[in-house]
This record gives sequence, structure tokens and C-alpha cells, in this order.
Amino acid sequence: KNLVFVTSFYVSENFRGLGIGTELLSLSISRIKETGKKWVILPDFIIPEFLTPLLERMDFKKTRSGYILVLN
Repeated sequence: KNLVFVTSFYVSENFRGLGIGTELLSLSISRIKETGKKWVILPDFIIPEFLTPLLERMDFKKTRSGYILVLN
């Protein structure tokens, strides 16, 4: 009940670098917080290397199975 798995996250290559992914992830996290959830998990099998810097900037922490964000 306190956990959300993000199973897909994609921005077309033509639009990368414009901040769309950052905005999309920020809005998603805001909505998830509103529902009272405590954790957001991105499983490792869906995370390309170019997404890693964005996740780190947004305070996601690397785990053995992906990335996790603890919501306050």
C-alpha cells in the first residue's frame, strides 16, 4: 500500500535534453506523494544509463535491484 513501482518511463530521442523527462518524473512524484505513498521503485531492467543522472538528481538511491526514492 505504501509502494509504487514505475514500470515504464520514456521520452523519444528527438525530445531528450529538453527537460521533458525531468518534468514528467517530477509531476509523477508529486502525484504519488499526494496519495500518501512512501516509496517509489524503478526496477533495474528498465533503466538505461542515460537516465541515471536524472534519478540521482531527484534523490533516487541505487539498490541491487534498481532505484528507490523515499518520499517525505
